[in-house]
Amino acid sequence: MKHQSILRASLLTASSVVALIAAPAALAQDAAPADSPEADIVVTGFRQSLATALAAKRRSTLIIESITAEDIGKFPDQNITESLQRLPGIQIDRENGQGTKVRIRGLDQNVTVLNGETFVTGLEIFKVGEGNFTRDSSLEGVPSDLIGGVDVYKSPNATLLEGGLGGIVDLKTRNPLDFKNGLTVAGNARMNKGSDIEGWKPTGSVVAGYNLNDRLGIIASLSFDETNDHHDVLGGENRGNWVFANRVDKATVPNYYAPEYRYVTDRDQYRRRWGATLGVVFKPTDELEVSANYFHSSLKVDTREASLKYPFSQGEALGLTGAFSISPNGVLNSGTMRAQSAEAISIVDVSNITSDNAQFGLKWNNGSNFRVNAFATWSNADLTREVGNNDVRYTQYGVRGLTGGSNGVPGVGGPGNPAAPPTFNFTYQNAPFPTFGIGAGSPQDLFSNPANGFFKSHWAFGDRSKVDGNSIRADLAYDAKGGDKGAITLSAGFRYGQRNVSFTSGRYLADYSKKCVTGAGGVQQCEVDSTKIAAAQRDPTYQYNWTPYGYFQDGAIGFKSCELPAINASLRPNGCTSRFGDSPALITPYQSFTSASGRVEAVLNSIFPGGKILVQNRDQMANPLQWIQALYPSTPFSFFQDPLQTFRVREETKTGYVMADLGGTDDPYHVNVGLRIVNTRLTVDQNQGTANPTYFGTDSWNGVLRDFSTTTTVRSYTDFLPSISGFANVADGQKVRFSAARVVARQNLFDLGRGFATDFTRNPGPTCSPSPAAAVAMPRSIPTAPISSTSRMNTTSDGRA
Repeated sequence: MKHQSILRASLLTASSVVALIAAPAALAQDAAPADSPEADIVVTGFRQSLATALAAKRRSTLIIESITAEDIGKFPDQNITESLQRLPGIQIDRENGQGTKVRIRGLDQNVTVLNGETFVTGLEIFKVGEGNFTRDSSLEGVPSDLIGGVDVYKSPNATLLEGGLGGIVDLKTRNPLDFKNGLTVAGNARMNKGSDIEGWKPTGSVVAGYNLNDRLGIIASLSFDETNDHHDVLGGENRGNWVFANRVDKATVPNYYAPEYRYVTDRDQYRRRWGATLGVVFKPTDELEVSANYFHSSLKVDTREASLKYPFSQGEALGLTGAFSISPNGVLNSGTMRAQSAEAISIVDVSNITSDNAQFGLKWNNGSNFRVNAFATWSNADLTREVGNNDVRYTQYGVRGLTGGSNGVPGVGGPGNPAAPPTFNFTYQNAPFPTFGIGAGSPQDLFSNPANGFFKSHWAFGDRSKVDGNSIRADLAYDAKGGDKGAITLSAGFRYGQRNVSFTSGRYLADYSKKCVTGAGGVQQCEVDSTKIAAAQRDPTYQYNWTPYGYFQDGAIGFKSCELPAINASLRPNGCTSRFGDSPALITPYQSFTSASGRVEAVLNSIFPGGKILVQNRDQMANPLQWIQALYPSTPFSFFQDPLQTFRVREETKTGYVMADLGGTDDPYHVNVGLRIVNTRLTVDQNQGTANPTYFGTDSWNGVLRDFSTTTTVRSYTDFLPSISGFANVADGQKVRFSAARVVARQNLFDLGRGFATDFTRNPGPTCSPSPAAAVAMPRSIPTAPISSTSRMNTTSDGRA
């Protein structure tokens, strides 16, 4: 479920100016002179494109929706997804105001192709947000301006690519031979500005085509756009689940429902997209046509959030105080909550996506009853995502080793921001919109007074994905019976294709092996690697499964070696016994809003109490690795793959089809019947943790898995996909259409590839639980399909990528 706005919808206001430069003959609405009644009227340009789209729907035996380049250009759509939403039966998903995923008749298991063949965007598989919500099959990186038209097939025939349960979206590039002879140039430019955010941004495109006597055509197009958007968001996080009974305030308050946290978020998103196409069509003879097309897109999405966190549940919440209201069904309507923690989080999430698609075609038609087409494609896409996170604290936060922690004396912790209050009260009103304020007894400038602020915790992570594919196909058509009545056309074809998808998630871990303190007698004591402690020096009741790395850079965390058993007491720095207690300082330096004022950013928004909060400057987090490394210069950071979020899927298909078309242009009917046979070989490399794993890091939550096994699962299966469709003319301008087909849909890539994973969400609403580690999700359950698996153990000493 998407985040919902707290106070208002984000509105996009735009001012546009359109520049159009064209060869006069290319875009004019040509007509014969009015005083020449016998002359044909030739309609071109915009009116012709509308007529062409309508005629395509009328002629087709399939249930199809079409949209032309001019249709696309009529609206200020930000990408091709938003253009498609204007077609009947098409719905889209949105993310931060942008159209992303296309649904056909409500189904999202669809196939997107370019000129009828393989097409990749780089957003086949990706994640968003601090909670790493999985997304797939987005078309937000495809500029509308580069597309010559779109056909959406809601029913298939045997020639169409399989895999769409709802349907097939066929994006079509422009053909330069459709232009008038000579040079045609067209373009547009406009400016746009999002609400509640500064800066007008440019959007524009240019198309240039040259037609040499309908023998050689060349076309090139370029598109660029930038957008800035602002969103106010209310979210919820429930890692601890909703608590109803046995709350901390149960002695004075009846049972009630409330989430663990409420997040009130100020979100800005900056997007920059480039797109380019190049096409060549060459007809050396009347019978032969050779074509080549190249499609490139590049998208950068920079999302920046500042969120206040309001705790309602166990742990940080201390319970309701004073008056409150609970509905008859147990939902907290209003009240004042006392909490131990007043915190905000800053997040900068930057994704860079590039995709390249090349296509080569050959058509041969000598005007007889036999025709041949051949087609080959190559596709490649890459995504890199980097995410930086920081928590700041406005109530007192204890850190390790402010005093002591040297020369054999255990450390003494204390608040890193002693001027801040130890707790705070906040007010909550559930309706008509959830609103929050600072309660009586707490400083009204809690979130805006620099004396309260402490930079509590820092962490960074990222994703890498790569999608590539290629295909080759040949199609044959034979007119067994010609003419305008009773025509019969037989078709057959073969296709070979493959697609490879690799996905990697990982965390930036700090290496603490060189973090040391001076122990008794001046001896240096450093964080240890528990896996290297000799067997003779081990306590059999203790798990030596951690290494000196850490994910969360938080001053409350001390040396893990403080908690080694008595047999290893000599390895405890200064005799400490708890990494969250008397440990010397490990993750330093500590910084507050007053000691590091250059890190502070003021966010002004009426959704926050007092209209202002101070947070980590998000501009400084644009490169998360550089940012976090600069904060801790004596601690090296490296990217470590998370095996349970890393996988590879390879799909190889061999396809053949036969089809018959019955009916000519003068017949009151047309029937298409065919059979498509698809053999698929699916290979999945999926990782699972071992029974007693070791971690790169001090804990599972503070690192990544080091020991894991990789299971390679191979499945081969064949699908027989019959189809029949057609229409009958029942009256002038009225047709009855029918269609029936067997279709297949591919499994979600995350479901196929991921090992065991635990997720949390800030989004309101339920989430699905992932499959257990031992299960390998496959697309369908077919008992007769042979399955073979191989497994190998991966135990490494260095998981850095």
